[in-house]
Amino acid sequence: MRRRATINHHAAATAARRAPGEWVRAGLYPSGGSITNALWRVRAAFRLSAYEPAGAFEARATAEGDDSLLEVRYVAEERRPRRGGRSVPLHPDAERILGQIRRGEVQAGPEGARRIAAWHEAAY
Repeated sequence: MRRRATINHHAAATAARRAPGEWVRAGLYPSGGSITNALWRVRAAFRLSAYEPAGAFEARATAEGDDSLLEVRYVAEERRPRRGGRSVPLHPDAERILGQIRRGEVQAGPEGARRIAAWHEAAY
């Protein structure tokens, strides 16, 4: 059984705030599932108060041996998505889905609804 990751998120967030825009090493995660979860939790500040407010930090993962390295950076608050005065963290799949819509791989919006309805009407 692999070891559990022990990361000092407070220290990483503090270092990142001191150097805005610079990537700071947060720590190593032993599995793909744990690093994926950590990436989302940093971006959304979910149960990681060191990264509040949500959207104030970016996160990335890189392979380092058998582990995954988590790096974080503090970004300017005006770059954060906002709705109704509150930060709105994006779902981890949001960028992938938006790309599929732009490439026409997914039908969305009124025109997409019309195409889908026409396809169903023709099929039945």
